[in-house]
Amino acid sequence: MRAFLYARVSTIDKGQDTENQLPEMRRDGERRRWTIKREYIDNVSAGGTKVREQFDEMLAACDRGEADVILIWALDRFSREGPLKTMLLLDRLERAGVRVRSLKEPWLDPDSPTYELLLPIFAWIAKQERLRMSERVRAGMARAREQGARFGRPRVNLTEQEIAQRRAQGFSLRAIARELGVSEGSVRNALKMAASVRKNGSQNPVQK
Repeated sequence: MRAFLYARVSTIDKGQDTENQLPEMRRDGERRRWTIKREYIDNVSAGGTKVREQFDEMLAACDRGEADVILIWALDRFSREGPLKTMLLLDRLERAGVRVRSLKEPWLDPDSPTYELLLPIFAWIAKQERLRMSERVRAGMARAREQGARFGRPRVNLTEQEIAQRRAQGFSLRAIARELGVSEGSVRNALKMAASVRKNGSQNPVQK
C-alpha cells in the first residue's frame, strides 16, 4: 500500500507541533507495512478561507493515482469544515481509490459498522471546536486592542522620491518592496497616491 502522511497544526493551536504527530504516524505506517511515499505538512487552520497548500497538493497527487491511503492523526487534522464538506472530501478520495485512516480513530474506515454514524458527529464536533477557537482569538485581540496593542505590519512612510531613487539604482518594484518590508502592491499604490497628491498640488509623504 502506498501511503501519504498528512499532519497539520493550526496557527491558533498553541503548544502543538507536527513533530508530535509524525513519529507515531510513521511507526503506524511501518507496522501496517505501508510504503510511505510522502509526508505533507500544513501550519494553518483546517477550515475557513485560508489555503492549505500541502493539503491541496496531496489531493492533486491522489487524483493522479499516486497513493492508496492517507494516514492522518485525527479527523480534525484533516477537516474542520463540518459534516458535508468533510464527507465530500472523503468521497473525492474514495473515487480516486484512496482511503483515509486515522491514527486516533479506528472507526474512520468505510468497512467499520460505526463509520456512517460517527463520521458526521466527529466532523460536526471538529467544526465547533474551530469556531470556538476563532471566537477566543477574536475576543483576545479585542481585549488587547482596548489595552493599546497594535496588530499587523507597522505603518511606513513611503515617498515617491524614495521609490524613484531606488528605481534609478536599478531596483524593481518587487525588490523595493522586499527592502522596505511591504508588499509590491503597497509600492504601486504609493506611486498612484503620490501622482494623485501631486495632481492636487501637494508633496506630502504618501503612507501605506
